[in-house]
Amino acid sequence: MGKNGRGFATFSSQGLGNTLWSFAKQAQLSLEVIETLGDSVKLVSSGRLAVYETSCLDNGEAVVKRLFVKAAEAGLSLGLNRFSNQDLSNIVWAYATVGMLHSGFFKQTEKEVTS
Repeated sequence: MGKNGRGFATFSSQGLGNTLWSFAKQAQLSLEVIETLGDSVKLVSSGRLAVYETSCLDNGEAVVKRLFVKAAEAGLSLGLNRFSNQDLSNIVWAYATVGMLHSGFFKQTEKEVTS
């Protein structure tokens, strides 16, 4: 592994789906902790935008965006026909939960599930 990390090129479709699902779940749980404990962090949003905002607080907005863009590119390179239904649903759920959109990935996903 180089100084830039391994990237998503070596991930399986399940690994990719699980990684994004875990990241989105962490962001969702961070929001719940802030709301429950009355953390000193003052969010200006609610709903999906608040989940996105908490993920940015934890990791930085540039990192969040880069992670989801690189994951979508890797998924498209792998070929979505290799993804199980669960893998695709985990990835789509993660994007929706964090409030992100990669239009190329979503268009390919739509083609895959409607054909």
